[in-house]
Amino acid sequence: MSRPYVIIYITMSIDGQIGVKGRKVVLSKKCDLERLHMLRSYVDAVLVGANTVINDDPLLTVRLEGYTGKQPYRIVVDGMLRSPLNAKVFDTSIAPTILFTSTNSDPYKKKILRSKGVDVIELNGRKFSFKKIFNILKDKYPDINKVLVEGGGHVISSIIVEQVFDELILVITPILLGKSISLFPIELPMPLSLKLDGVALCGCGEEILLKYRP
Repeated sequence: MSRPYVIIYITMSIDGQIGVKGRKVVLSKKCDLERLHMLRSYVDAVLVGANTVINDDPLLTVRLEGYTGKQPYRIVVDGMLRSPLNAKVFDTSIAPTILFTSTNSDPYKKKILRSKGVDVIELNGRKFSFKKIFNILKDKYPDINKVLVEGGGHVISSIIVEQVFDELILVITPILLGKSISLFPIELPMPLSLKLDGVALCGCGEEILLKYRP
């Protein structure tokens, strides 16, 4: 395989939403968060887009009680470099960070982030091919063999459309959000079929886990 093994992890409401615009909403139950952190400990890198950094300011580290293993790389895909410079994910004293951004994004911001220890990789254009991103990761970082994709909707849907993933884990939590932030904000050129690979009721008895493959 010319790219790392890619796992997409999504927690969404019953009505297919992953958040509310302008407001932070916690969808995950405690067991879902523990499952997510276990997955982070299993992979070599965690990938998110700019909106996740801006809206949630995540650390993207493993925070399991008693965990002393390695921390995954944090990968941020931010074409126009909208993420704030003081975002937690850019603190490389906690874990290494890789930023994919455009050659046209703010050069001052890129300079500051490089001085903070962030590995800034510049690509042409504003919309990037995830196939290319994953190939770069495979070539430049031989220790990144498994990547966990956590969001947001544009990142996840683009990866699904390009079909450069190996597992899609979907957790349905018992919440209704109404018209909010959709899991799939982009238009598909045609319906895309996935293979159902597993169904389970979460240990908490409230969430449903669905596992799909391309």
